[in-house]
Amino acid sequence: WLPAPDPESDWVLSGFLGFDASIRPYFREHAPGYAGPLTAERYSRTPIHLLTTASLARLKALHPQGVPDSRRFRPNIVVDMEPVEGSFPETEWLGRKLAIGDLLLTISEP
Repeated sequence: WLPAPDPESDWVLSGFLGFDASIRPYFREHAPGYAGPLTAERYSRTPIHLLTTASLARLKALHPQGVPDSRRFRPNIVVDMEPVEGSFPETEWLGRKLAIGDLLLTISEP
Protein backbone atom coordinates (compact mmCIF):
# COMPACT_ATOMS: atom_id res chain seq x y z
CA TRP A 1 0.00 0.00 0.00
CA LEU A 2 1.09 3.55 -0.69
CA PRO A 3 0.01 6.61 1.25
CA ALA A 4 -2.48 8.86 -0.47
CA PRO A 5 -2.42 11.65 -1.29
CA ASP A 6 1.29 11.36 -2.01
CA PRO A 7 3.55 12.02 -5.05
CA GLU A 8 4.61 8.35 -5.12
CA SER A 9 1.02 7.07 -5.26
CA ASP A 10 0.27 9.63 -8.01
CA TRP A 11 3.29 8.36 -9.99
CA VAL A 12 2.25 4.70 -9.63
CA LEU A 13 -1.39 5.48 -10.49
CA SER A 14 -0.35 7.52 -13.56
CA GLY A 15 1.88 4.67 -14.75
CA PHE A 16 -0.92 2.14 -14.32
CA LEU A 17 -3.53 4.27 -16.12
CA GLY A 18 -1.19 5.56 -18.83
CA PHE A 19 -2.00 9.24 -18.21
CA ASP A 20 -1.41 11.82 -15.47
CA ALA A 21 -3.59 11.06 -12.46
CA SER A 22 -3.57 11.96 -8.80
CA ILE A 23 -5.40 11.17 -5.60
CA ARG A 24 -6.69 14.25 -3.79
CA PRO A 25 -8.93 14.74 -0.78
CA TYR A 26 -12.21 16.64 -0.94
CA PHE A 27 -11.57 18.32 2.40
CA ARG A 28 -8.37 19.32 4.24
CA GLU A 29 -9.52 17.58 7.42
CA HIS A 30 -9.33 14.24 5.57
CA ALA A 31 -5.60 14.74 4.91
CA PRO A 32 -4.16 17.13 7.54
CA GLY A 33 -0.60 17.14 6.15
CA TYR A 34 -1.66 17.68 2.53
CA ALA A 35 -1.06 21.18 1.09
CA GLY A 36 -1.93 20.57 -2.58
CA PRO A 37 -5.15 21.30 -4.46
CA LEU A 38 -8.39 19.70 -3.33
CA THR A 39 -10.62 17.58 -5.56
CA ALA A 40 -13.46 19.55 -7.09
CA GLU A 41 -16.90 17.99 -7.07
CA ARG A 42 -17.89 16.97 -10.61
CA TYR A 43 -21.63 16.85 -10.05
CA SER A 44 -24.00 19.02 -8.12
CA ARG A 45 -25.63 17.22 -5.24
CA THR A 46 -29.32 16.55 -5.48
CA PRO A 47 -31.36 14.54 -3.01
CA ILE A 48 -33.11 12.44 -5.68
CA HIS A 49 -31.60 10.82 -8.78
CA LEU A 50 -34.28 9.64 -11.20
CA LEU A 51 -33.64 7.41 -14.24
CA THR A 52 -36.00 5.90 -16.83
CA THR A 53 -35.86 2.49 -18.43
CA ALA A 54 -36.37 4.39 -21.71
CA SER A 55 -32.99 6.08 -21.23
CA LEU A 56 -31.38 2.72 -20.48
CA ALA A 57 -32.89 1.39 -23.72
CA ARG A 58 -31.54 4.44 -25.60
CA LEU A 59 -28.05 3.79 -24.20
CA LYS A 60 -28.31 0.16 -25.33
CA ALA A 61 -29.32 1.33 -28.84
CA LEU A 62 -26.33 3.69 -28.97
CA HIS A 63 -23.91 1.03 -27.69
CA PRO A 64 -25.30 -2.45 -28.50
CA GLN A 65 -22.30 -4.25 -26.98
CA GLY A 66 -22.75 -2.46 -23.66
CA VAL A 67 -24.85 -3.47 -20.70
CA PRO A 68 -26.58 -0.33 -19.35
CA ASP A 69 -27.50 -1.61 -15.90
CA SER A 70 -29.44 0.90 -13.78
CA ARG A 71 -27.20 0.08 -10.79
CA ARG A 72 -24.28 1.69 -12.64
CA PHE A 73 -26.03 5.07 -12.33
CA ARG A 74 -27.11 4.59 -8.70
CA PRO A 75 -30.57 6.16 -9.04
CA ASN A 76 -32.99 6.50 -6.13
CA ILE A 77 -35.95 5.99 -8.48
CA VAL A 78 -36.22 4.06 -11.76
CA VAL A 79 -39.28 4.94 -13.84
CA ASP A 80 -40.41 2.01 -15.99
CA MET A 81 -41.61 3.33 -19.35
CA GLU A 82 -41.64 2.45 -23.02
CA PRO A 83 -38.55 3.46 -25.03
CA VAL A 84 -38.76 6.81 -26.83
CA GLU A 85 -37.04 6.70 -30.22
CA GLY A 86 -33.92 8.88 -30.28
CA SER A 87 -34.57 10.49 -26.91
CA PHE A 88 -33.63 10.55 -23.26
CA PRO A 89 -37.06 11.45 -21.77
CA GLU A 90 -35.63 12.99 -18.59
CA THR A 91 -34.17 15.88 -20.63
CA GLU A 92 -37.69 16.89 -21.65
CA TRP A 93 -38.92 16.93 -18.04
CA LEU A 94 -36.75 19.88 -16.92
CA GLY A 95 -38.81 22.36 -14.91
CA ARG A 96 -41.76 19.99 -14.66
CA LYS A 97 -43.21 18.47 -11.50
CA LEU A 98 -43.35 14.77 -10.67
CA ALA A 99 -45.78 13.51 -8.02
CA ILE A 100 -44.98 10.36 -6.07
CA GLY A 101 -47.77 9.91 -3.56
CA ASP A 102 -47.83 13.11 -1.47
CA LEU A 103 -44.30 14.04 -2.56
CA LEU A 104 -43.93 16.65 -5.30
CA LEU A 105 -40.54 16.82 -7.02
CA THR A 106 -39.30 19.49 -9.44
CA ILE A 107 -37.06 18.12 -12.19
CA SER A 108 -34.06 20.43 -12.13
CA GLU A 109 -31.35 18.85 -14.27
CA PRO A 110 -30.91 15.98 -16.72
